[in-house]
Amino acid sequence: FSVFVSYISKNSFRKIEHPWFSPRIDTVKAVASHQDQVIEMPPKAKLLAGSSFCPIGMFAVGEHIWTIQTHPEFTTEFAKDLYSLRSHRFADNEYKYAVESLNFQTDAGIVSHWIASFLLYHRKNQYCQTEKLHV
Repeated sequence: FSVFVSYISKNSFRKIEHPWFSPRIDTVKAVASHQDQVIEMPPKAKLLAGSSFCPIGMFAVGEHIWTIQTHPEFTTEFAKDLYSLRSHRFADNEYKYAVESLNFQTDAGIVSHWIASFLLYHRKNQYCQTEKLHV
């Protein structure tokens, strides 16, 4: 069981051309808590971001599926509490590293904005297709 804050690599974000992906940033800082992770992408998936710890950190399939491996819903305070509850699962140095890695501001607000934009973009486009409207 591994837990630490993940940095998704800077170069990965250059591939994202989706209209809902704004604001654009080079690197995202987000809490990661992985017991399991994606190790193989599905057919037709496009890798959007990853890190050395989690190479398939974010991907999309077409315009209708988008995934991210980090936890934008976790505050650093929540993550510290979670790590404390799970501290018996770690070697001492792993637990210390996990807690120390939370001593900075995450980009959870930006990732939350991407999620909302993704949902609203697709809701608007689905509504327009259903009602035969043009935007």
